[in-house]
Amino acid sequence: MSFSNASMEDILSHKSSKGFLNQRCVHISCNTIHKKGCITVKYIIPSVRIVPGNHCCFSSLRNIMLHHNVRISEADIYFLCDGLNVRYRSGFDFTWDSYNRETQLNFAQNCGLDVHECFNSDKETACFDMYDLVCNQHIIMLFTDSQYLDYHAVYRENPGRGHIIILYGMDIDNQTAYVGDSFLLDAGGNILSYQGPASYERLCRGISSRTWFDFIENKPVSKENIVLEAIKNIESFSKGNITVQKELCGILAYRKYFEHFEHLAQVEDARFKEVCSEIYYSLRIGTIMNLIEYMGQFVLETADFYQKDSSRIADKISNLHLGWKRNMFNVYKMGVRKNKNSVGSIISKSQSLIDLLETVLEDALTFLRLCVDS
Repeated sequence: MSFSNASMEDILSHKSSKGFLNQRCVHISCNTIHKKGCITVKYIIPSVRIVPGNHCCFSSLRNIMLHHNVRISEADIYFLCDGLNVRYRSGFDFTWDSYNRETQLNFAQNCGLDVHECFNSDKETACFDMYDLVCNQHIIMLFTDSQYLDYHAVYRENPGRGHIIILYGMDIDNQTAYVGDSFLLDAGGNILSYQGPASYERLCRGISSRTWFDFIENKPVSKENIVLEAIKNIESFSKGNITVQKELCGILAYRKYFEHFEHLAQVEDARFKEVCSEIYYSLRIGTIMNLIEYMGQFVLETADFYQKDSSRIADKISNLHLGWKRNMFNVYKMGVRKNKNSVGSIISKSQSLIDLLETVLEDALTFLRLCVDS
């Protein structure tokens, strides 16, 4: 079915045949613009503002919360989602597990939300369903593939990766979605944001699932509860564990990851640079660097809330961040120069930095416990 210039009867008939004619659908008539005998089905949630952040998932959640006047930081959200507990099995890739069903429910419960998920559906059904949702003031998180995002050159000119953006408007007549991208990382490593139209035709090809929330109660988010959740998750990370699928979690994941660097020497020369670049990216996004950055932000925010002096632990976190930044650059440089002789020194330095990470996390735990016990 073509959406352009369709009659209202056609649209409602189509939606009814798809099984989506429900209470939300009445909003179509409220937001339909009649023009020269035809209709334009379009709605954009007003006053949506996109603030850039350090990760597509946690910054998207923050923008949704801010729209609903819930003041919560990205670092708070990171710990409420247990973003630091990554998993690893083999190869040169972390599978981080900070936004699964369990952590969504945990985050939603802490913030007074009811969470909904929808996985793959056909293009037309998804189009109308998302239109219904935005008409009801639901900002939607889209789990997508960046190769289908054409609003910035960084997506058009690079291989696709998993990415999360938000959708806050639909223009069915012109097959246009209105999206917010709060973590657009350009070629120079700068974090940008985008807010505006995107081709729905392309966008829907990359969507694997979508999530939205009902704000069922006006529940303030307690800073004490957030700190207690962070303490629990840091303790879990520092202990580490192995899942039934033989995946390593927490600090154990990092140790095994860098132990496996010894296999880099067997990587073909033609692929060595690519593999090192992927290692650099995996450490930069979602894993170690996000952990340190969010930890630093969280400690400062907690110290400000409880009026405590955090200078000592903040300095340690800053030095740890610098050490890992240099180490990551050496990994990238090793790939560019195809210098496999550097693998041993990278492994040694990485394990030393993991030891330092454990020490800093223990100091952070001591500080956070002091705050909530005061």
